[in-house]
Amino acid sequence: MSHEDRPEYEIGNDQITKELAVLDGEVILIGHSLGGSILLRCLSEETLTTSIAVLFLLAPPY
Repeated sequence: MSHEDRPEYEIGNDQITKELAVLDGEVILIGHSLGGSILLRCLSEETLTTSIAVLFLLAPPY
């Protein structure tokens, strides 16, 4: 994630959707801490065409 010292949802969301758009097949997603929260929020709000095989969230804040 860019700007790890100042994480922002919009930046993380844009990066996640951009990266997932170029992938083919099933993917495994892993998010840690705040990155896990950003990943979960992105997945809940965006319409993605990428097939997600597994989602691991490690110590996300709630």
